[in-house]
Amino acid sequence: MSKNQSTEKLIQPYVDNLQLRHRTLFRHFYIALAAIFTAVLLVGLTIIGVFEAGYYLPSAIKITSLLLVFATALGATALFNNRHELFSFETFYHKFSRKEQLPELADALDLYYSNSDAGSLHHAAIKQNIANLNVETLDKKLKEFVNVHPLHQLYKRAALGAMCGFILLSGLTVSHPTVIERLANPWTSYSPPNPYNYIIEPSSLTLEHGNAFSPTIRFQDETPDNLLLAFKTDIEENYRKRSPETLEDNSASFAPISLTTDGSYYITMDGFESKLFDINVQLRPRFEQLTLNIIPPRYTQLDSSSYSYPFSKIQAYQGSTIEMKALANKTLSKLHYISSNLNDTLSVNRDTTRDKLFSIKTKVGTVDTISFTMRDSAGLTNKNNFRFIIDPREDQP
Repeated sequence: MSKNQSTEKLIQPYVDNLQLRHRTLFRHFYIALAAIFTAVLLVGLTIIGVFEAGYYLPSAIKITSLLLVFATALGATALFNNRHELFSFETFYHKFSRKEQLPELADALDLYYSNSDAGSLHHAAIKQNIANLNVETLDKKLKEFVNVHPLHQLYKRAALGAMCGFILLSGLTVSHPTVIERLANPWTSYSPPNPYNYIIEPSSLTLEHGNAFSPTIRFQDETPDNLLLAFKTDIEENYRKRSPETLEDNSASFAPISLTTDGSYYITMDGFESKLFDINVQLRPRFEQLTLNIIPPRYTQLDSSSYSYPFSKIQAYQGSTIEMKALANKTLSKLHYISSNLNDTLSVNRDTTRDKLFSIKTKVGTVDTISFTMRDSAGLTNKNNFRFIIDPREDQP
């Protein structure tokens, strides 16, 4: 074995051990920076969460607070990074040698890494410096040196801080499960849950144009001190508010509301708001136009005649064909043709050319009273029946 190889074999265990501890300190430093960032972030989130749990923060405050916490975490990480300068491997083993009073270790390593002389005297000097060193003793002292090193202490304190932040945030999550969800959606402003148990009637509804409705609310247990109805039409910007008209036991009724256009309403209870109910105002279904075309029997050689509603009585020769065209003011879900002679109600087919147009064809027999019932898609029905009489005329011989 050459002298160079012999020297390499003697000093390599010391070099490996020192490099391992040097890398450990570097790794602890970077972990410490990540832990500092995490600790500040978790503690900041916990503080914001406490205020969110108690006060239901507006979205603007939540977003600003979260950005501030994130910036603080970055700033703290940068501050500790600047205050703890990383050092080279040479600086590391020189500091260790001075602290442990092992100048021969530093000298041996300086000679080992020096290229000034690679002769026998160089190798002899390295061997002489490490002759009184012991690998196991050196390893023990290195562990003690690393354990009390500022970087390792920073690593332990940062890890403890991150753990404490995690415990605090976990405790907040357990005690207030919805807080994390609210913090995860900072752009949304949440309201405290309504403490009252109640039933509001009616809920969202379809209302006939010009008709009125009276909102009522029934409480199942505790009742609020202040109760208000808030309502507005879609053309208004602000809600109008009114107090209950009657208060009895656990229920309250409000004065009737008459609307001519769509609107909405809700009820406030000591500042807590119910859900928003929609009011859909619609016209009742009706005929905008009803025309009759009467085609006399062919043997009469008479021309056809037309009628447009309003009319109350139609006279036609027996056997004439009546073709009716009914145009509705809106799309209908049902239209029924009622004949007093048939004593029955017949469904009317929609005209294929127009959605609101219906076609009916019938024969003139005996005296008959014709009427219609209709329903739209919202469930509104026609209360005023379209009604007229067909009076047959007998042909004179």
